[in-house]
Amino acid sequence: MRMFPENLFFAAGLSTVVACFIFGNKRVPESEKKLSLSDDGLCVIKQACDAKITQNCYEEVMRGLSSMFELPGSDSTRYFQAISITPLSKRPFTHRSEWMLPLSPTVLAVLKSVLSGEAGAALLQEMGPEADLLEMTMITSLEGAHLQYVHSDGSPNAPRVITMFMALHDIVDEAMGPTRFWPGTHKNSTPPTAENVDHSQSKWFRLNEGDAILMDHLTYHCGGANNQPKMRTLFSASFMQSEKSSGDHALRLGDFYNKL
Repeated sequence: MRMFPENLFFAAGLSTVVACFIFGNKRVPESEKKLSLSDDGLCVIKQACDAKITQNCYEEVMRGLSSMFELPGSDSTRYFQAISITPLSKRPFTHRSEWMLPLSPTVLAVLKSVLSGEAGAALLQEMGPEADLLEMTMITSLEGAHLQYVHSDGSPNAPRVITMFMALHDIVDEAMGPTRFWPGTHKNSTPPTAENVDHSQSKWFRLNEGDAILMDHLTYHCGGANNQPKMRTLFSASFMQSEKSSGDHALRLGDFYNKL
């Protein structure tokens, strides 16, 4: 996602404090507490996408990533591979920085599957059917990727954006560098700094294939350090709140949810 260097700081040595809530006679880790977009700035949706559709998307992403690596460009351990939300030109890509995945039937199947269920209902409640599909990205983190700066993805003065991060495979090991979140920080009026972020309050969530996290763009978060040989891969889609459609060719939340 987009980051704003002037508002960031490096979060080193993150630690996790696990508290417990009691539901009946069962103790539930705080990381598994039911979160909401309005109160916490994020929520976790289990089995948000059909398993077969998720697998097909993962395979397509891996093929696209291999094609991107064949082009000239700087090596990295973390890639944000854009997916076109408009028809791509037939001009061939000549550099990694130009590379985009097409809005293919496989990608559309993911959106339809995810937005037909709990994730779509949550987005519709928060943003309404006119919310525009702002961007889609495949996020890959390779072994050796460093901890990101703690950041938010927007400004309180900008239109609201909610981003979905969906796991394309199981991400259950902290050593893979799962994204860390600071619940409730979407209510802050200032960007993250060394003074206003408590490292012990960060949380990461074990995601199985097809699980998703919805996040308000003001919520503080950062990608973790990947110390495992397996690549961590997420499908990301962002919707921007709008009172009316931005154009005849814009893809809207209601285009996917209401027709299913």
